[in-house]
Amino acid sequence: MNKAIVDSKDVNEAFDCRILELRFVENLADISKPSFKKVWVMIVIFFKLLSSLIRWRPQLVYFTLAPLGAAFYRDAIYIALIKCFGVRIAYHLHGVGIKEGAEKSAIKRRVAKFIFRNSSVISLAKVLQADIEAVYEGPVPFIQPNSIPNYNFPEKMPSGKPVFLFLSNLIKDKGIYTFLDALKMLHSRNVDFKALIVGAPFNVTIEDVRQKIQEYNLTGKVEVPGPLYGNDKLQIISNADVLVSPTKNDTYPLVILEAMQAGKAVIASNIGAISEMIDDGETGFVIPSCEDAAGFAEKMEVLANNVSLSRAMGEKGRQKFLNRYTMKTYEANEVSILNQILN
Repeated sequence: MNKAIVDSKDVNEAFDCRILELRFVENLADISKPSFKKVWVMIVIFFKLLSSLIRWRPQLVYFTLAPLGAAFYRDAIYIALIKCFGVRIAYHLHGVGIKEGAEKSAIKRRVAKFIFRNSSVISLAKVLQADIEAVYEGPVPFIQPNSIPNYNFPEKMPSGKPVFLFLSNLIKDKGIYTFLDALKMLHSRNVDFKALIVGAPFNVTIEDVRQKIQEYNLTGKVEVPGPLYGNDKLQIISNADVLVSPTKNDTYPLVILEAMQAGKAVIASNIGAISEMIDDGETGFVIPSCEDAAGFAEKMEVLANNVSLSRAMGEKGRQKFLNRYTMKTYEANEVSILNQILN
């Protein structure tokens, strides 16, 4: 979403913006790996930030704060520098973890209170505000949901049976095994379906998934094409009837917005902001636990046996997307929020 703001015509016309990119890794696999390169990049960015503060004297710094691990303390160093120049900071929070960290560590609690003192906060959803309530005493946080571009989805290719889609990197915490367990339950109940598992291997390999499919006697019912991108990804979303996301640790999964834009019903776990993204019983179903395979299977069976309900939920989800999650709405909200913070 930071790139969307950088590229936004509305934002750039409303404000004189200067960009300092905080990029410390090239790919997802390197995020948790310590390295001298990261330290060097951190030092370089510190002096770039110092130079920018001296040269530009900004009225406001828009900052995406890392809530977890060493990155939180790294960001605290940058924030301390910004505060030395008396510049107001607006934090756009895209993740959670501050509350848990502050409860476990008195040091993190003090640092968090320092970070949020005399600042403004932009949150993805109301439900996520609880993550900072113990360390933030400023104005009521602004709500700015994520958005995605308007995609040109191709026509659905008919399959003759309900199609369930799991679309994510193959990560245990994304719920791949919960999804497979739910499919096993559907198969044992003689529910006719097709399932697609699309994503790049991470801590679960494609071979791991295929072995589980064979073990569960799901061969012929479940396809694992691997990672898909661009038009191939859009086609696979179009071909699905229901997106299933038993994720354990997502804050605001954009794949749900993609499914909503495509007019697909969504079944997902009650994690992060998902309960605000999905209207339970209207645009899909929210399952209380990401590990509740039986709960997922129950709702999947409901939609498998009621195509008209599945389509109606998908259409309601698409209307919600058009009303709330388009880039046009996002950019207009961003300009309004930043103006309110500045004034």
